Amino acid sequence: MHADCVIVLDNAALNRVALDHLNITTPDFSHTNSLVSKIMAASTTTLRHPGYMNNDLVGLIAVRLNHAI
Repeated sequence: MHADCVIVLDNAALNRVALDHLNITTPDFSHTNSLVSKIMAASTTTLRHPGYMNNDLVGLIAVRLNHAI
């Protein structure tokens, strides 16, 4: 069995995002899981909603992270 796609996310990097950019003083697994769900939703937006406005992955993730937590 082979995977079509594998996404690797670094827990330490996710914690740094929560600390530095979202200003969460003590991030826990619920914060990390929320970040992962937002990243995955943003990365598949272009597959679910094709169009010119949804073609910039960095912009999509930035918008989603602003509303993440």
